[in-house]
Amino acid sequence: MNKIIAFLWMIAIGTNAAQYYSQEAAYQGVIILVGAVYFLFIFRRQLLNFIFFKDYLFVLFILVYPLFLMMTSIHSFERGTYTSLIGVVMVFLVASILRSEFKGTIILSISVVVVVGVTLNLYELFIENNIWSTAPGRSAGFYVNPNISSSAILGYGLTILLSRTGKIDIIDQILISLIFIGVFVTFSRAGIISATICIAIFIAVRVNRKYLLRIIMISLSVMVIALLSSSYIYHNMPLSFAAKNRLDSLIKTDLFDNYNETRGRLALDSVNTIKNPFTGEGVRTVSNMIEGPHNMFIAIMIDYGYLGLFFYLAFIARLIMIASYSALKISEPLWFFILWLCLFSLASHNLLEEIATIPILGFAMSRAYQQINIIKRHLINDRQQYANQYSDDQPPIPPNCRRI
Repeated sequence: MNKIIAFLWMIAIGTNAAQYYSQEAAYQGVIILVGAVYFLFIFRRQLLNFIFFKDYLFVLFILVYPLFLMMTSIHSFERGTYTSLIGVVMVFLVASILRSEFKGTIILSISVVVVVGVTLNLYELFIENNIWSTAPGRSAGFYVNPNISSSAILGYGLTILLSRTGKIDIIDQILISLIFIGVFVTFSRAGIISATICIAIFIAVRVNRKYLLRIIMISLSVMVIALLSSSYIYHNMPLSFAAKNRLDSLIKTDLFDNYNETRGRLALDSVNTIKNPFTGEGVRTVSNMIEGPHNMFIAIMIDYGYLGLFFYLAFIARLIMIASYSALKISEPLWFFILWLCLFSLASHNLLEEIATIPILGFAMSRAYQQINIIKRHLINDRQQYANQYSDDQPPIPPNCRRI
């Protein structure tokens, strides 16, 4: 029963269907609240274990920090602002617990999330344009925003790929193809570039070295097909100016100049609005801007100042430290999450506010918790083996057993 509830809960949150259908009734709030109360009560011991994990507590503090600032602020905030931030915290807690308790069920549910996301994006591109997306001529499905759609499909897709062990097989190839298709039809430059980088690194890590040349040839062929398909879509489909502009910058290789002209200018203009760099301009200042900076680092600095930016950078640095403690085989999922987080932090200003993608953060911290426990067990075994070589009651600590 718990697995079925977890499966349905994750699909409702991950596809963003709960939020999309909450225009008139608060379906998302009910789903989050009921799911949080149910799972946090049943797995309260597991939650306590997470809370005593200092890195998990640090991430939780980052998510709760805006609520603290709002409660101590002299300004008033709408009820929806409070509930949305509380929802982010609840989804993070539940997702991290479900990932550790129901790994197989969660992988199956986010597989459905990816399939639904890709299917709706294709429907929106070829059949009924902009039935969900708010960006003219671009697909997004229930995510509404194409950039969020691309980050969700790539993030959940990578989670599935990294849950599979061994070399790349036909299932992995199908999933990689789905990710590329789903991300491409959003016409999100950040999504397309991020997907290309992440998938290329994944293939390089997983592929058998003796098949490397074959993989390179296949990849080059896929790139040629993708360019030809892009050119065909560009010249033969009634795309909007925004979609054509993004394809144009990708096909004609003026991507960085075009991107710098648009997003770089927005980021610079946003930085110039900061009057109090140490304390920031206040919670949700970026959300109330006509167009945000499209950069998570700048957005945090605008809302929370240098202190908030320090917390965010410290969080990323700590994840890198945890990932570096273990061999790549163990820390691989964490490295890819860091890569995903950094890439989209350079292109999005609402990663920590989007409930649809917050579960990816919960999955990553659940993995970090498991990895720390693996490292500690190895350290204990190393110490025990080292101690057996001495007759003293308190043998020296071996040099390789460093403090985590």
